[in-house]
Amino acid sequence: MTIDLIQTVTDTTRQLLGEGEMYLVDVEVKGTPAAPIIWVFVDTVAGGVGIDACAKLSRELNFHMGTMEGIPDQFTLNVSSPGLDRPLKDLRQFQANLGRTASAKYRGPDGKTQTTKGKLVSVDDTGFTLADDKGAEHRFSLSETELKIIPVFS
Repeated sequence: MTIDLIQTVTDTTRQLLGEGEMYLVDVEVKGTPAAPIIWVFVDTVAGGVGIDACAKLSRELNFHMGTMEGIPDQFTLNVSSPGLDRPLKDLRQFQANLGRTASAKYRGPDGKTQTTKGKLVSVDDTGFTLADDKGAEHRFSLSETELKIIPVFS
């Protein structure tokens, strides 16, 4: 049920967003099958999504989901920007964050979780590169690494 619900919400969201500036980053489903809590995370190419845009998409999604078969009668829908605490998922997020300091979490050769911090210096369809504080570059796979931006407060 959860996988079908995620796919349904993903497809519907992408259809509603079309080719506009806002794009789908991720869909998560929590709660119970009878009363799921659905999280839809969106972003823009320019970075950042306003509350009005989230509210509009939420209303549109809620309307469409209310008419679809296979969607439980009771569900909670949350539409939000991903925020800094969530890992980057979409290639456009990586591109928008080039030059920023980030933390990569991955499994090392020994199977243990490792972390590398550095500046995001490049990204392509298969991976990204971080430059550490000594200038050494480290290449990571997009599919096997979780990358989070480290906020800098001035």
